[in-house]
Amino acid sequence: RQGGQVVWMISDRMISERNLSVEEGMARGTAFLSSRGLRQLVPIFRAERGNQIAVIYAAKEEDVYVYPRQVRLTIGLDNGEVTAYEASGLFLEGKADRQARLTPTEAARQLHPALQVTDCRLVVTVGSRRDEVLAYEFLGRIEDEEYTVYINAQNGREERIVRGDLERGFKRLPREGPPPGGQ
Repeated sequence: RQGGQVVWMISDRMISERNLSVEEGMARGTAFLSSRGLRQLVPIFRAERGNQIAVIYAAKEEDVYVYPRQVRLTIGLDNGEVTAYEASGLFLEGKADRQARLTPTEAARQLHPALQVTDCRLVVTVGSRRDEVLAYEFLGRIEDEEYTVYINAQNGREERIVRGDLERGFKRLPREGPPPGGQ
C-alpha cells in the first residue's frame, strides 16, 4: 500500500472445468502483466498442468531476451484468473553488455557440425560464475535428442549445453520477430 512491489502470490482456489484454450489463457496472462505496467515481458516457455497453464515470461529489450528478468504465472483455464505469480527476477540488476560482437553466423561456427539448428535467439543468461552473459541460444537436434547450446556473443566461447528440456516439463515457445542480426 505504500509503494512496494508484489514479489509472489499463490491462490489455493480449485480450478473447475476448462473453458479457455491455452492461447486464451496466455493472452489473459499477458493482459495481467500489461495492466501492471510489465509490457516488455514476452512468453518464452509454457506448460499445461491440468486445467491450468504455467507460463514463463522474460524481459525483451529490442532483440535480446533477458532470461534473469522473468515472471512466472499460473493461469486457471476455467476463467483466466492468475492463480500464481512469482517475480523475484524483476528486481535483479542487469549488468550484461547488450551489444553482440559476433553475428549469429560467426557464433554458429562454434557448434558441433552434427547439430541441426532449428532456432536461434540472442539472450542474456546466467554464466558459470553466476554473472550475466550475452549469448546466442541455439536450439537444435542431433539424431533424436534436442539440445540447447549457448555461445557467448562477445568472444565465441561455449557457455553451456543443455540436453532435453531447458525448463522441466515446459515447452519452449518460438522467438518473436526476425532472427538476431537479421540472419
